[in-house]
Formats: sequence, structure tokens, C-alpha cells
Amino acid sequence: PVQPRRVFVQVVAGALVVLAAVALVGAVGSRRLAEAQAVDDAAKTASLFADAVVAPALSQGLLTSSPAAVRAMDQAVRAHILGSSIVRVKIWDPDGLILYSDAPTLIGQRFPLGVEEKDVLTNSKTVADVSDLTAPENRLEQGHGKLLQVYRPIRTPSGKALLFETYGPYAEVTARAGQLWRGFAAVTLTSLLLLVMLLLPILWQLLNRLQRSQ
Repeated sequence: PVQPRRVFVQVVAGALVVLAAVALVGAVGSRRLAEAQAVDDAAKTASLFADAVVAPALSQGLLTSSPAAVRAMDQAVRAHILGSSIVRVKIWDPDGLILYSDAPTLIGQRFPLGVEEKDVLTNSKTVADVSDLTAPENRLEQGHGKLLQVYRPIRTPSGKALLFETYGPYAEVTARAGQLWRGFAAVTLTSLLLLVMLLLPILWQLLNRLQRSQ
């Protein structure tokens, strides 16, 4: 004969094992998804800065390092971009010449652009990745810890494509990912537990009916 209590305990134990496995896999997957979403949010923020702050302050004089053009860009960057989430800004020409940076010593220096940077200029897209702080052009950013760099094309009034680049602490991404992950994990675990709690009374009732039938 069916023993409802014994079957019920076995099913509950199995459900808890499955619940733990799903929670573990879901936690890992959701953590990665949250981090990717946080990086995407940072890229969107950089694009917003490029369109709302940099583009209006960008003039043809920046191509020739005009002091007035550099000063106008510096004022806009320091007033609206630099802060806890952005620690460095650079604007490059297609040949790797730094036309503007909030670190004045970088202005006028030339470094070869990588494949990704050239691809961004060619295909007009936004890319975000972890900054290589060992690269010569990033030597002044080494004191800020792990950084997320975001770069996208901008255009001068004449239509010339330049590369706009921001550097932000990766801790901002980690914090944002943690917020997203905790929210997703809470919803997932609550939903699974609620499902189990709703199914257990039904299971107990079915087992009792089966026992009476036997």
C-alpha cells in the first residue's frame, strides 16, 4: 500500500534538491547576465554623454589643437562628464592622435589605434570592454584600479569621424550587476518556492485519495 507520509517526504526532498540545483545554475547565469546588462548600461551612458555634451562642444578647431577649442571641450567635460563614474575622457583622430583629454599631458601624443577602435570608426558602433592599463596610452589611468573603457565615433561639424572614449571604474559595473542580480535572484527563488508550496497540498491530497482507493 502507498504510504503518503513516506512518499510525501521523498517528493519534498527531491523537490528541494532540484530547487537548489536550479537556484545555483540560475544564480550563475543571472550574475553573468546582470554584468552584461551593467556594461551595456555604461555604454549607453557614454553614448548619451557623446551626443548631449561632447557633440555640442566639438568644433573644427579641435583638429588643429586650437586653445579655444580645447578649452571649450574641457569646460564641457569637467562640468558634465567627469565624476565618480567617469575618471578619464579622450578624443582621438583616426591616425591615433589624442586631440583632447582631461589629462593635458596626453594631448598631442600619438598611439596606434587597435583593430577594435578602427572597427568602431568604420562601422559607427559603441564598444565597451575592460581597459588594458599596461598599454602606453593608458599609463595615467593605472591609479584608478580596474577600468571599463567605452568608445564610439563622433563627428566634427564638417563630418570628420573622431573616436570618443571614456574610462570608468569597473566597481560601478560590479555594483550595478549586484543590484540587478539580487533583484532577479529574489524573483526567481520566490517564484520557485511559491510553486513548490502550491504543489505540496495537491500532492498530499492525491496520495491520500490513492491510499483510500487501495
